[in-house]
Amino acid sequence: MRKVLNRKVTTAIIVLGALIIVILGILYFTPTHAVISHALIEEQSVDKLMETSSLITEGKFIKKTKPFAVEGMKGEFQVYTDYFFQPESILRGEDESNTLTVRMRGGRYDDIEYIDENSTVFEFGEKYLLFLRKVTIGGGTNTEGDYYYINGSYQGVYNEIKPEELMSGNSDIRLASDETYYANTKYLSYYFEALKNSEEAGSKANEGGQEKRSFALNKFEEAATEVENGKGYSSELIATSAIEERLKKVNSDVPVNLNLSTEVLLENLKANLESGFINQKEYDYAIANLDNYGKIVSPYEIDE
Repeated sequence: MRKVLNRKVTTAIIVLGALIIVILGILYFTPTHAVISHALIEEQSVDKLMETSSLITEGKFIKKTKPFAVEGMKGEFQVYTDYFFQPESILRGEDESNTLTVRMRGGRYDDIEYIDENSTVFEFGEKYLLFLRKVTIGGGTNTEGDYYYINGSYQGVYNEIKPEELMSGNSDIRLASDETYYANTKYLSYYFEALKNSEEAGSKANEGGQEKRSFALNKFEEAATEVENGKGYSSELIATSAIEERLKKVNSDVPVNLNLSTEVLLENLKANLESGFINQKEYDYAIANLDNYGKIVSPYEIDE
């Protein structure tokens, strides 16, 4: 009787222990809730980005804030992260600050991961070419302060990259060894992923078989050819000397317009009113509140 009882107790302890482990595992490994946003972005050429940016800079990513919440005047809620860059050169516009603040949507806040699929992942210490637009108007979740948004979303961010990094493992790309290049951050990640997949596919391909080359590989090869034999830049790849030369003319012919965002917003509001997308009351409300800004409603702290 005692042996049977002991066996039952032992079994109960084992079952209880297993249950505790399962519960702890669920608590520990359950993923954070996520809110994913994906906006359609108007495609812009590099020439268009140059003309519509209020600041174009080469700078090094040095730090960022913890994600913070902003509440708009109508109760809109948005999570942002501010990224700080140490400018090394200003190619367009004026800003004498030692540190530039670039604001992007997204980050983990209050146990929820806010993901903007068009955002960029910056690497500490890396150098970037940034096409930026100054915030000069309220409305929505714009707050007061000295910061920039990226012009054209992911289209306005380029990584500095050495020619050998692009040419390594891909004999179809030829670049000058004495030139400084910037590759679009998002396209670059696609390229390296495609290059890796192409190498793996090639090693596994049957004898005599040939895998199709990916779109990303072909695009970068075409871009490299265009950069070396054409005007010196494309949406995927930019030669620094070429864009510096081009910007001399752009800066002369198309001066920086700090009110461009306001002008575009007013045009869009008018178009929305005329098309019936918004009514007169909504239009009047938007116009009346252009000078009202959202407020940061959570701690604003540097992410150490």
